[in-house]
Amino acid sequence: MSARSKPCSPPTYPDSAIRIVNQGLSGNTVRDLQTRWRQDVLDLRPDWLSIMIGINDAWRLFDMPLQSELHVPPDEYEERLEELVASTRPKLDGMILMSPYVIEPNRAEPMRALMDRYGEIVQRIARAHDAVFVDVQAAFDAVLAHRHPCRWHGIAFIPAPPAT
Repeated sequence: MSARSKPCSPPTYPDSAIRIVNQGLSGNTVRDLQTRWRQDVLDLRPDWLSIMIGINDAWRLFDMPLQSELHVPPDEYEERLEELVASTRPKLDGMILMSPYVIEPNRAEPMRALMDRYGEIVQRIARAHDAVFVDVQAAFDAVLAHRHPCRWHGIAFIPAPPAT
């Protein structure tokens, strides 16, 4: 386990010998994930693996528009994620790929439209590699049908308890 590992405790089913390790790092893109893949994923030899990456890949195009070297456009995102999944999926019992999301109900809003493209990429890759696809954006959309996004959080991809 790396110094960044954050095991969950205690497991819901202690008799199942399930160990969950969260290797997610705030601000990372698929480029960063690819760089640390061996140490943070492969060296742990997981049976199952879940991946949620893409929020920052899309966000960098909006929060740092003049720093194009930090941008991860959809084609690069797809190529890098595909490479990670294709090389790792055969070594696992199972894989879960989760869509990136933004807490924004307007599908025409530019960041939401881009995030939906990244989600479609994840879904395609999941389908191609027999991975479970979890549409996190759809889950937020269901909530946003009943609650305005301003009632959630000041940042569109960091959910917090709904404001009262």
